[in-house]
Order: sequence, then C-alpha cells, then structure tokens
Amino acid sequence: MKVRIKNSTGQSYKGHTSIWITNRLQELRVYLEEVLINVIPITGWVNGNLYVATNETLGILPIPGDVRDSSGMAPFVDIADSTEKLPKHKFLAEMQGTQIPCRNARYTKSHPPSPHIIRERAFLNPDGE
Repeated sequence: MKVRIKNSTGQSYKGHTSIWITNRLQELRVYLEEVLINVIPITGWVNGNLYVATNETLGILPIPGDVRDSSGMAPFVDIADSTEKLPKHKFLAEMQGTQIPCRNARYTKSHPPSPHIIRERAFLNPDGE
C-alpha cells in the first residue's frame, strides 16, 4: 500500500515532498551532470537555493529620521527580551524605521474616520468641524 500526500489537484506528488531535499537533489544533478549517464533532470521546479537575497523592500518606504522626529514618532528598536509581546506588524515597522508601523488611511464619505480620531487629530479636520 502506498500512502502519498495529494496536491491541490488531487494527484499524488511525484518526487520528494521536502523542498530542501528537492533543491539539494537538483543541485547535485547539475554538479554531477558530466559524470552521470542518462541523468533525468528535475523539470517544473524553481530552486530557491539558486537565488541571491536582495535589499529590495517591495514598496515599503523608510521614513526619514527628520520626518520621524518632527512627527513625534519613536525610532525602531528591536525587542531583545523574548518575554515581551512582539509588536504587531514588526517587519513593516522595522523597514520604515519606526517603533509603530505607519499604514495608509483612506477616508471617504461612506467610510469617514471615527469621531475620536477627528477630535484628537486636528490636522484631519482643519476647519474644526
């Protein structure tokens, strides 16, 4: 009896189900290609080990220090103590360089900001209404 994990189409996976083992097997096949006879290539597989990490942030803009300071935002400080609760959206905050991440807020007539935001944030309502 063969028991295999099925993929999303209901078919059994062909090959190993471990990404790391499949990556390593593909690397070894490429390396030993000239030594082995009738090597069957692993097709339809993107080996993540063959890519180099970049510093791209995919649209996350860092907030300049002078803007952060003039806005009263705290700079990002990584929490070293594992007993403390990690902040929500830590990755975004770290990329922006702020302790609390800045997220866009889009207000429309059908989705206005809540009244306490309007009272506390005068810049959202310059007319005082």
